[in-house]
Amino acid sequence: MPDSTPVSDPDATPDALAEALTDDAQAIDAAQRLGELGSAARPQVPALAAALHESRPKDVRIAVAKALGALQSEAKAAYVALERASADDDSEVAGAARSALTAIGGGEYT
Repeated sequence: MPDSTPVSDPDATPDALAEALTDDAQAIDAAQRLGELGSAARPQVPALAAALHESRPKDVRIAVAKALGALQSEAKAAYVALERASADDDSEVAGAARSALTAIGGGEYT
Protein backbone atom coordinates (compact mmCIF):
# COMPACT_ATOMS: atom_id res chain seq x y z
CA MET A 1 0.00 0.00 0.00
CA PRO A 2 1.60 3.33 -1.00
CA ASP A 3 2.29 5.92 1.65
CA SER A 4 -0.17 8.77 1.62
CA THR A 5 0.98 12.34 2.15
CA PRO A 6 -1.30 14.86 3.82
CA VAL A 7 -1.92 16.70 0.59
CA SER A 8 -2.85 13.56 -1.32
CA ASP A 9 -5.28 12.43 1.40
CA PRO A 10 -8.71 13.88 0.60
CA ASP A 11 -9.59 13.64 4.30
CA ALA A 12 -6.45 15.43 5.52
CA THR A 13 -7.14 17.67 8.47
CA PRO A 14 -6.28 21.36 8.39
CA ASP A 15 -3.58 20.63 10.99
CA ALA A 16 -2.00 18.00 8.73
CA LEU A 17 -2.08 20.42 5.80
CA ALA A 18 -0.45 23.12 7.95
CA GLU A 19 2.27 20.65 8.88
CA ALA A 20 2.81 19.89 5.18
CA LEU A 21 3.57 23.58 4.60
CA THR A 22 7.02 22.98 6.09
CA ASP A 23 7.91 20.59 3.25
CA ASP A 24 8.68 22.47 0.03
CA ALA A 25 7.57 19.45 -2.02
CA GLN A 26 4.07 19.54 -0.48
CA ALA A 27 3.70 23.20 0.48
CA ILE A 28 2.07 24.45 -2.73
CA ASP A 29 -0.65 21.82 -2.70
CA ALA A 30 -1.14 22.21 1.05
CA ALA A 31 -1.52 25.98 0.71
CA GLN A 32 -4.03 25.59 -2.09
CA ARG A 33 -6.09 23.12 -0.06
CA LEU A 34 -6.01 25.38 3.00
CA GLY A 35 -7.14 28.31 0.86
CA GLU A 36 -10.18 26.30 -0.19
CA LEU A 37 -11.24 25.56 3.40
CA GLY A 38 -12.45 29.04 4.32
CA SER A 39 -13.07 29.61 8.03
CA ALA A 40 -11.94 26.07 8.88
CA ALA A 41 -8.39 27.15 7.98
CA ARG A 42 -8.31 30.18 10.31
CA PRO A 43 -6.23 28.34 12.98
CA GLN A 44 -3.61 27.58 10.29
CA VAL A 45 -3.15 31.22 9.23
CA PRO A 46 0.02 31.58 11.36
CA ALA A 47 1.54 28.55 9.60
CA LEU A 48 0.65 30.06 6.23
CA ALA A 49 2.15 33.39 7.27
CA ALA A 50 5.37 31.65 8.31
CA ALA A 51 5.57 30.00 4.88
CA LEU A 52 5.78 33.47 3.31
CA HIS A 53 9.33 33.84 4.62
CA GLU A 54 11.83 34.92 1.98
CA SER A 55 13.93 31.80 2.51
CA ARG A 56 11.12 29.70 1.02
CA PRO A 57 10.95 29.03 -2.73
CA LYS A 58 9.19 31.63 -4.85
CA ASP A 59 6.43 29.25 -5.96
CA VAL A 60 5.64 28.38 -2.34
CA ARG A 61 5.40 32.05 -1.34
CA ILE A 62 3.11 32.81 -4.27
CA ALA A 63 0.83 29.84 -3.46
CA VAL A 64 0.70 30.85 0.20
CA ALA A 65 -0.15 34.47 -0.63
CA LYS A 66 -2.92 33.28 -2.95
CA ALA A 67 -4.27 30.95 -0.26
CA LEU A 68 -4.31 33.76 2.27
CA GLY A 69 -6.13 35.95 -0.24
CA ALA A 70 -8.69 33.20 -0.78
CA LEU A 71 -9.31 33.12 2.97
CA GLN A 72 -10.11 36.83 2.86
CA SER A 73 -11.00 38.25 6.28
CA GLU A 74 -10.20 34.88 7.91
CA ALA A 75 -6.52 35.65 7.19
CA LYS A 76 -6.27 39.00 9.00
CA ALA A 77 -3.65 37.51 11.34
CA ALA A 78 -1.27 37.27 8.37
CA TYR A 79 -1.53 40.97 7.54
CA VAL A 80 1.99 41.91 8.71
CA ALA A 81 3.61 38.97 6.93
CA LEU A 82 1.74 39.83 3.74
CA GLU A 83 2.73 43.48 4.04
CA ARG A 84 6.37 42.40 4.30
CA ALA A 85 5.94 40.09 1.29
CA SER A 86 4.33 42.92 -0.69
CA ALA A 87 7.75 44.58 -0.75
CA ASP A 88 9.51 41.42 -1.97
CA ASP A 89 12.20 41.85 -4.63
CA ASP A 90 10.33 39.33 -6.78
CA SER A 91 7.46 41.11 -8.49
CA GLU A 92 5.29 37.98 -8.67
CA VAL A 93 5.56 37.36 -4.92
CA ALA A 94 4.96 41.04 -4.19
CA GLY A 95 1.95 41.13 -6.51
CA ALA A 96 0.39 38.01 -4.96
CA ALA A 97 0.88 39.50 -1.50
CA ARG A 98 -0.70 42.82 -2.54
CA SER A 99 -3.68 40.98 -4.03
CA ALA A 100 -4.07 39.03 -0.79
CA LEU A 101 -3.96 42.23 1.27
CA THR A 102 -6.71 43.70 -0.88
CA ALA A 103 -8.81 40.53 -0.51
CA ILE A 104 -8.33 40.52 3.26
CA GLY A 105 -9.61 44.06 3.43
CA GLY A 106 -6.48 46.00 4.10
CA GLY A 107 -7.16 48.58 1.45
CA GLU A 108 -6.23 48.69 -2.21
CA TYR A 109 -2.64 47.62 -2.92
CA THR A 110 -1.27 48.36 -6.35
